[in-house]
Amino acid sequence: YIPLFEASVNLKSLISGNEIIINKVLLKNSRFAPLVTASGKANWDILISSDTTSVSSAQPEASTEKDKEDKGLVFNDIAIEHLQMSYSDLQSSTYAGVEDLNLQLSGNFSASHTLLKLVLTLQDISFRQQDNVWANQMDFAWNTEIGANFEEQVYELQNSNLSINELLLNLDGKVAILKDKYRIDLTMNAPDTKFASLLAMVPKTLQHYIEGLETSGDFKLNVTAKGEYYADHLPALQANLLVNNASVKYPELPEAIRQINIDLNVSNPGGPVDSTQLNLKKLSFDIAGNPFSMY
Repeated sequence: YIPLFEASVNLKSLISGNEIIINKVLLKNSRFAPLVTASGKANWDILISSDTTSVSSAQPEASTEKDKEDKGLVFNDIAIEHLQMSYSDLQSSTYAGVEDLNLQLSGNFSASHTLLKLVLTLQDISFRQQDNVWANQMDFAWNTEIGANFEEQVYELQNSNLSINELLLNLDGKVAILKDKYRIDLTMNAPDTKFASLLAMVPKTLQHYIEGLETSGDFKLNVTAKGEYYADHLPALQANLLVNNASVKYPELPEAIRQINIDLNVSNPGGPVDSTQLNLKKLSFDIAGNPFSMY
């Protein structure tokens, strides 16, 4: 469902010049609902299949001066506003949805090297595989500049800030697109180390349970991913979460949970998903003078 699609072109660049300047491309208030049936049929696969093959004996044409004068494209603004998406795969029992997607992208796509500017927000993300709910009404935002090398298909993140719900994160590194895989070298960390900001990861459907919650303490979060990513193969991954001497207190409860300490590591040496290891090195806290610890 696409009620509004607009595009505007710089007329002067269309008539003369080496580049066609697209002032704006806008897709607004649309709904996409890709579906894979239980038999594996996709509703976007609308091409008519044919068992016959036609062979052309025509020789390839020699390049002409016109080919050399092909114009490049400069997009001043690509915008998607209020896009709703829902994906259903009945064959694998996988379901995903985004209630509101907004995107702004600009850059010179005709140059071999350029700086892309991207602003992306997604609200109320949901993702479920069979009985496993991986995301429920989660928000995501990403504001970044990307140094793009189109010749070598290498993209470097610059001034990249993202957020998951209210948890702010910095993301840096490079991604190279190869023939059938990706080469990744990324690092991510949380600039705000207050323990209260970590609670932003609580799904919105459950946040009413932590209203008025008093917190103290700090945490550290850092993630690195380096190597190749393709089907059933992850890059080498290290994720570390440290919580130091934190506390939480519900207003209606007489005692706080104090001296919360967590040391959690998630790692993968680079390989299948089932090679991922979760190591809870430390978990300790104290309630009303009753300590609990697990190492």
